Amino acid sequence: MNKVCHSENNNNVENKIDDKINYIIQTVYKINEFEVGSKIITHNLKSIFKLFISIFEYLQQHLFIDETNITSEKILVLQLSKSMTILENTLKTLVILYTRNQKLIKKEADSILSNIEYIPEISVIDKDIYQQLLKYMLIAAYSKISINNCKYLSTMCSIIFLDYISDPQCSSYYILKLLYPKLLTGTEENTLEAMEEIYKYLDSNALAYIRANNEIKNNLNFTNISMIRALISNSRIETLLVPIVSKNTENNQNHTLFSYCLDETNYYCENSVEASMKIVAFESMKKWIEKASECYSRKQGSNSDQKESSSIIYQQIDNYTSKDICNKFIQFILNNWSDPVDTIQQKVEAILEVLLNLILVKSQYKSSPEFYNDMIHDIYDKLLKLDYYNKTRYGLLSIVVPFTGVDQCLSIQPDIVTLSINVLRMDTMARIVTNFIGVFYGLQIKEKTDDETKEIFDKYYAKPLCDSLTSSNQLLRKNVNIYLLTILLKNNKNVFNQTIDKLKSDSYNKHENYLSAILATIKTASHVIGNKNKSTEIEDGKLFGGIDKELLLQCFDMNSLNIRIDAFGLICENAKEFEFPTTTELELFREFLPLNMHCAIPEFRQKIESYANKFLSRLRNGILTAWKDIKKIEKKKRITDDLTKKKEKLMVQINHAEQWLNELLEFCIQSIYPDASYQRGSIGLHLIEILINVFGITEISLPSGFDIRKSALTKEIFPFKLPIITERNVFALISAINIPYDTTRQSILNIFSKTEADKPLPGIETVEKVEELLTYVLSKLNSPRAQDNDGAVLLGKILTKKYINQLNWDVKLISKDEINIDQNVEGEAVFIRFIRRIISMIDEQIKIAKNNLLYAAKRYPMFGLFNFLNDFLISLDYDKYKKDHLEELRKVHKEIYERIINANEIVLDIIQNSSPEGPMPDVSDIGVAIDEIVNEFDESEDADATSKGKNFNVTLNCCWRVIKSTSQVLSTLLTKAPIQKNDDDKDYILSYDQLIEGSNLYRNYLSTIRHYGAIIAIYPGYIQLCKKLLNSSQEVFSSLPQKWLEDSLNTIKNSNKISITRRSAGMPFLILAILLSEQTSNKVLLPHALSNLIEISRQPFDTETYNEKCDLPQVHAMNILRSIFRESKLGEDISAYVTDTMILTLEGFKSPAWSIRNCAMMMFTTILHRIIGSKKTRDDFSSVNFITRSIFVSRYHNLYLYLSKLLNEASALMEKDSSHVQQELFAVLVLLSRLQPNTKKSEIETDDKDLTSIIKSLRSFAKCSIYQVREAAARSLVPMVSNNNINQFCIDLINDYWVLSNQNGLHGSIIQMKYLLKSHLIIGSYQMKKEFVDNVLFMIMERINLMSKDYNKCELTRAEYINLLNEFLFNEDWINESISSSKENPKEQENDEEIKNYIHSKCAYYRKLAFEKIKDLLFNEYEYAQIMGTWYLREHCTKVIMKVILSYQELIDPSENLIKKLIKDPQFEVRQYTLQTLIKYLNEVTTKSDQRNEKLEESLKDIIEEIIKLEDDKHECLSLKIKIIPQLLDNSLLSYELSPQKLCELLNKLKEIVNVTYKKHLSVIIESIIVYGFVLNKIYKIKDQINDEAYIFDMMKSWFNIINKYNNDNSTESGALSYSICSSIAHMEFLLSHDVPELLNEYIMKIYFILIDYLQNDESNIRDSVTRIVSKTILQQNYILSESKALVCLYEKMDETFKNRNDYQANMKKSLFYFDVDSIDQFILNKIKPIKKSFFLERPDIYKENLINVQNIIRYINPTVDDIQRIVLLFKKLDSTLHNVQSEYSNSQLYQVISDRDIFVMIYSILIWLEKCLQSNECNNETFSEINEIISNWEKEYIESFHSLLIEIIMSIKSIVYKKLTTVSIINNENNFKFNYVNRFFLN
Repeated sequence: MNKVCHSENNNNVENKIDDKINYIIQTVYKINEFEVGSKIITHNLKSIFKLFISIFEYLQQHLFIDETNITSEKILVLQLSKSMTILENTLKTLVILYTRNQKLIKKEADSILSNIEYIPEISVIDKDIYQQLLKYMLIAAYSKISINNCKYLSTMCSIIFLDYISDPQCSSYYILKLLYPKLLTGTEENTLEAMEEIYKYLDSNALAYIRANNEIKNNLNFTNISMIRALISNSRIETLLVPIVSKNTENNQNHTLFSYCLDETNYYCENSVEASMKIVAFESMKKWIEKASECYSRKQGSNSDQKESSSIIYQQIDNYTSKDICNKFIQFILNNWSDPVDTIQQKVEAILEVLLNLILVKSQYKSSPEFYNDMIHDIYDKLLKLDYYNKTRYGLLSIVVPFTGVDQCLSIQPDIVTLSINVLRMDTMARIVTNFIGVFYGLQIKEKTDDETKEIFDKYYAKPLCDSLTSSNQLLRKNVNIYLLTILLKNNKNVFNQTIDKLKSDSYNKHENYLSAILATIKTASHVIGNKNKSTEIEDGKLFGGIDKELLLQCFDMNSLNIRIDAFGLICENAKEFEFPTTTELELFREFLPLNMHCAIPEFRQKIESYANKFLSRLRNGILTAWKDIKKIEKKKRITDDLTKKKEKLMVQINHAEQWLNELLEFCIQSIYPDASYQRGSIGLHLIEILINVFGITEISLPSGFDIRKSALTKEIFPFKLPIITERNVFALISAINIPYDTTRQSILNIFSKTEADKPLPGIETVEKVEELLTYVLSKLNSPRAQDNDGAVLLGKILTKKYINQLNWDVKLISKDEINIDQNVEGEAVFIRFIRRIISMIDEQIKIAKNNLLYAAKRYPMFGLFNFLNDFLISLDYDKYKKDHLEELRKVHKEIYERIINANEIVLDIIQNSSPEGPMPDVSDIGVAIDEIVNEFDESEDADATSKGKNFNVTLNCCWRVIKSTSQVLSTLLTKAPIQKNDDDKDYILSYDQLIEGSNLYRNYLSTIRHYGAIIAIYPGYIQLCKKLLNSSQEVFSSLPQKWLEDSLNTIKNSNKISITRRSAGMPFLILAILLSEQTSNKVLLPHALSNLIEISRQPFDTETYNEKCDLPQVHAMNILRSIFRESKLGEDISAYVTDTMILTLEGFKSPAWSIRNCAMMMFTTILHRIIGSKKTRDDFSSVNFITRSIFVSRYHNLYLYLSKLLNEASALMEKDSSHVQQELFAVLVLLSRLQPNTKKSEIETDDKDLTSIIKSLRSFAKCSIYQVREAAARSLVPMVSNNNINQFCIDLINDYWVLSNQNGLHGSIIQMKYLLKSHLIIGSYQMKKEFVDNVLFMIMERINLMSKDYNKCELTRAEYINLLNEFLFNEDWINESISSSKENPKEQENDEEIKNYIHSKCAYYRKLAFEKIKDLLFNEYEYAQIMGTWYLREHCTKVIMKVILSYQELIDPSENLIKKLIKDPQFEVRQYTLQTLIKYLNEVTTKSDQRNEKLEESLKDIIEEIIKLEDDKHECLSLKIKIIPQLLDNSLLSYELSPQKLCELLNKLKEIVNVTYKKHLSVIIESIIVYGFVLNKIYKIKDQINDEAYIFDMMKSWFNIINKYNNDNSTESGALSYSICSSIAHMEFLLSHDVPELLNEYIMKIYFILIDYLQNDESNIRDSVTRIVSKTILQQNYILSESKALVCLYEKMDETFKNRNDYQANMKKSLFYFDVDSIDQFILNKIKPIKKSFFLERPDIYKENLINVQNIIRYINPTVDDIQRIVLLFKKLDSTLHNVQSEYSNSQLYQVISDRDIFVMIYSILIWLEKCLQSNECNNETFSEINEIISNWEKEYIESFHSLLIEIIMSIKSIVYKKLTTVSIINNENNFKFNYVNRFFLN
């Protein structure tokens, strides 16, 4: 070993030495795991220790260098070196050796140190070894260079060594002397001679490190807390409890190492920011509590000395574990349980567990239950007072309740279960809450009888569970079903029957969500506990736990996604995985799919696929079981009749399953037609994938646990093979590539990847066929459109992987354009020749791009071929080819690398331009004339490209995609190809120089490119490269990212000339890629980068020489920091830097440079989200995403102190000038306002000396003249002021600020009071509320003159004062709720009721007084328009008046109609708010509602006449008046009827408004359209009274013209207009549900066509509205249908109603073709032409499926003679065009043309209409002859060029024609075709 350690010092030799050392250490470590090995090591332990000392000596030369002036860069290099890995492995091994041989080492070490005579059997240690090992342990612990893991291990070893001294006093003394010398007084009573010598030895080396550490002012470091943790864990309690004699005699008592450890642990728990330090601190706390518990559990000694010693120990421990200390522990737990770092959360839970145990053992030791009871009660009190939406509450209750039992918890809060279940309405809380409920319920029913268990469920769970299952809240239903029901069933299976019985009771069986609840419960139960009767056919027709088949079919058609998917889940899920699905289940599965594959909700589709996988797996398992049983029967010697019958029955089952599977496969293939929607195509392809995974292609995939050896199956494992990969299906899958979505294309790739590797695909079995398809691929690769290009790349990948990589076919690349390459290229291997052919094509395209970049961008954009090449390289198996073709691979990779550089050189000028987004580049930046880059292409085809700006966008698009594709190729080369490791390495493809050059390319691009799309494209490749290098075992590679990081940081530090737009462009990615690549738990690059970036950001700059055109280093550093903090993957690792970065950000707001201030603003939002968390929309009602003030102070204490300092400075500055505030002040206020008060349903408070100064500063901002500051300061006060101090705070505000001399102070203080009282009153005790009423409210009302104009001239403060009264006098929520009321204390409850009544009476008195004044102010002051802020004042008055009208009618004089006054008020804000409030009331209140106000309703009747006049000069109010009409005229609350005459007048006004008056006001038009339908419907109901059919017809015609006009509106408001049309139609329910005169039928039919269109609208809310209309109004169903079912039913209904109308047939036939049928030849040819446009308009209808419409329409249209003649002409033109395509190109090209989405639907429409025409009686023989003449000339190759769906129609047409003209059947000709066709069926 010495020889190894002193070898020649060069890199290669050093690497070998390091490897040898590592091997030795790991060998020792692993040998020790075995008993024999452990014995060998014990016998040779002394030698091993000497070996390890020599390793440390080696490390001292290479690792522990002089640290006096060491730089952070040098530390980083050493931390990343192999030496650090060796140190870590050595320390790990030493820890194992110490612990395994502790007794041996301890005895011998103690004898050496204490000079005790001892002769061991085996000598394992001597003094020299001891001091040497101790020395290196201390150096490793205290060195700056050591990583945290090494410090952690070395501190453990150090304490183990120091505690080997048997005498506790001596051990304690030397621990203090070596590690904590400041704690000693200088007395040396417990010295040992040997240890003194060792101390002198260490003084010159190791102790220098300790002294350097102790001299650091901020002693918060990892070594210190690790040493504390080691002291607690690895020292004896006797050592820890030795008294420390201090210089300060007053503190002599109870001062020990144990108390010191406690103090230090508390300090670190409070102040640590870095996650690793926090973890160790909490671990120390846990160990300390465990140690204390062990003391109480020990048995006392028998003699008096031992008893006295034990008594002293227990007395000391007792002092350390007082109630105050325990409460402090609890506070740490509460503050840190919700820490974002999971490990910290686990440590906190562990602390709580050991703390509970400590409380128990202490109370048992003292025989005093009071301590236990008091502490447990305190813990419950604190936990149960936490907010219900606080995760900490449930996480910690799950630990406490099992310890104490449920009874104690229920005694404090009896309704805890109900309240917890209600929290499940929030997704983020679901798992933690259900875990708690599961624990709680499990404890409740433990060791209980069945009757007792049933009673517990009924008492605590049944009602809240069933209430939640039938709740209107969808999230609550989902979470209760998925999480809560599951965990209850796992605890007790009988919950299922009890829940079903409860749901079927009268309380729930009439509920709208009853069926959904039943289905969800049965499905969950079936999944969790199984259902014995689930798959059994029962005689009475009941299936699936009591639900019959018809009900399930009805569920399939319902609009509710939950009901549909739950019903489907019932069929598919079964606890018995090998149970054969029944015939009914198979039928229901098949019935479900057609109408549910088009759902737009991803979660629904995922569930379909998941359930289908389970069902098909069960079907396979059932077939396997049945087949196994058949084989067993066949092997029997004697087969009885019963066995024969059984075998026949099983075969029937298998045959039926085979037929069903073939039909399902056929359905899936038909579902992936080229124009299929994403939804349908995705499910279809995933189902095919599932079929392959379950049933295989050639061999069956056996289920887990199925042992083929134990079964009777040998050769025939499965009875049949599913024909998945057939020629027909292969081409159907290839055509499905035209579905333009990544997910569907990935599914197609997955399917082809599972085919047999050694066989070609059916139908593509020759080289010529492959070359034909690749020719098509090449043509599409040259398309500038990403949609076409990506599809071509995928097809190319499928073909090359199969035929070149797997089958080794020599395939040529033949292009049918101006690029022709020589196919005879160099290369021994097939794949090499193929790569060189791609390279040749790239060369040609590069030449074209050099000459004319715009032409190349349009015709030969390069990126297609690079993408094609990249996918080929990805699928290349280097290990397979490296051995035989190494030299060829090197050459071809070099050639690829050269092409990457050549291509990038062409496009970089544009991508690196200062304004790459265009519209035109900066010529001076590029350095060449603009025409040289985007010169016009002269050919006539490009005559449309007249705009250079437009052409530049095309060029730019091409350029960044070239960069993207080349960087992907580069990434593939660098990450897949073997790289040269050293000079001796010969087994490489890329040289080390090529690696460096490639990485430099990445870094150059990221640091210079300005186009964001290009940067994002390059970035992933750079990450992959960095990951590969960092994870490499070769230091030559693993050190590169660190060097690049240093280079990047130095570039930022040392240059002021980097000018990059767009938030430093690629610079953040350059650094972030390296940081994300560091995978180890002990990250060193990240802290280094963050420290440097923060340091750079803090650097001052010279304001005189500062140039705004150049970005400062500080700007780049801040932008990089922002990107790091935005990266979620680094969340836990960057928490320690939040404080410094936020301080830096706030300082940035002061900078004189705009760019830094701008960076600070963006970074503030990022850091704020990191501190507080993002506020989720669905969680808005709760504080679940926020943190309380005490938690914030605990986590970010230094930031808190900084904020306090800033606020004090800002307050002092504002006192001098109220209009001037610091620039960072608003950011500080925003941060503080996002905190939650500690008192939110909790009384947990922590001592905070800075709080008073913060509150004082915030309070002073009330006087600021800037409104936003006053508002933000008011919000910030809410978390700062304690609930107990609210009343006094408000009194001080009134006394200090409520003076008219300072209106800002008055306004600000009122706002502060409003926010404080709004947050705190509702959670305060009733005593606190009484004090508020008696003191604060009294003082507020004393100053009621503040709202009087004569006393207070400021309108804004008057308005704010009224707003304050509105919050607390006219809103009683704060009175009725209090968390402090005690439910188990009747006296206290009675007292609370008395206080509540008192508050009500006082508020009623004040309310009356305030109302009269406010009413007088609103109606008697008319100068409102002359003074600023009057509208604001009067709006607040209106809010109060409306609140009184709704809730306090007793205050209103019955003789006056306040609503009438408000409606006629001259101020439009008053009218607007009044109308909005009335609309809300009429929407929400019903005849049975508690909120009903009959006096208000009487007043409403009086204003109806006024409203229907529709007179208002403001369109906002007019639209509201129109909107309220249906609620006034059709409301059971009012029962008001307008006369026919007035209805007609109203309709005329609406018509005039829409057509004439308000064309420009969308809101008026929308409401008018809706109400027009409502009024017209009412008029039609009373048509007999009107007796004017002509008028009704005219109004119907006008209505339809309005509808038609706005239905065709293509503006941005088209969605809102469409929704208004739906609503208008919905109001026409009488017209749509009754027979109407023939004149009106025309318009009803047109409405049906509009509804059909809307049922396929992209907007889901429009589709939902129409399904309701169709289901309820037109079809008169008692439930709402799904969109797909509604569409089918509406077509049926329309045909039933209008089939005899000529215009109906004409409209239907017109809808059949959505294209110009007269120009189909041009339509097809345009699709074949090369595409020159990069940007194009997608079809606007994403949801609509044209083929489904064609299939629906074709059922109901009947051909006429004219139709037949026209379709024959169309068919001829189609045939001629397609034959021309075939003759010019090839059959493969023709197939691809026909597979185009639009062409496919066009051909499908023509063929299926022709088929129907030929079946008509109107079709004559001449027509048949014409068609026969055409199709008889169709060769089979030509027919096979069509898509399979089209071929089926062609075969049907041939059959019809042959049957008509001859007696020969089509069946005789079928054998000529390759494909076997099944009967065609409609997808829907």
